Amino acid sequence: KSMIDSMEGYPDSVKFLHNNPAWDHQAPILSDVLYVREEYRTALENVLEPYLSYYVVDDLSTGLKAVQLLDANRKGKANFFLLDKLMNQSADAVAQPAQPGLVAAMDVVEVDPKYRKLAQHLLGQVFIAENEDALAQATAPVVIEKSGKYVRGRYSLTGGSVGLIEGKKIGRAKNLEKLNEEIEAQDRIVEDLRSRMQEKHNEVIAFNEDMRET
Repeated sequence: KSMIDSMEGYPDSVKFLHNNPAWDHQAPILSDVLYVREEYRTALENVLEPYLSYYVVDDLSTGLKAVQLLDANRKGKANFFLLDKLMNQSADAVAQPAQPGLVAAMDVVEVDPKYRKLAQHLLGQVFIAENEDALAQATAPVVIEKSGKYVRGRYSLTGGSVGLIEGKKIGRAKNLEKLNEEIEAQDRIVEDLRSRMQEKHNEVIAFNEDMRET
């Protein structure tokens, strides 16, 4: 799947474009192309929240089609990342952790090669602090405390309580893909066990027949 099944929590404009037959492009939204290790999802969602409902399109013309459709139907505004522009940019240098206790955001994110430059653009300078001491001492451009309570930029600090639904939005489609893969793997194990049980059952029947003949 390249699109999430439920659009709950997304703007009306995004819901309108989702699988809209008048827009002939199955573009994903940003939250669908990233998969983040579970323990870091809440932290990274605090950084990526403004961009999670952005569509990721191949080029300007694809985005313009969607904008024209929204305008014609009075469905509000949507945002788009343009992949072709990002592909032409040189990769941003990734700052190294200044001390132990920092984890590079790109090290806990899985993303298809097609979208890696986009992820690098958004997260290449972002690090996750394992605790408040690491957050306070860090010199990296953007540092997030692991639980998601704090986001510290060069000249700013954002933070507060963490909502119960935070960390649930990012990577939903990728998570569904992984769950489907796990289910398929378990199904194969179950089928193999059934086959082996049937073989043993047949052996028992044959053994009983031999016993009767004896």
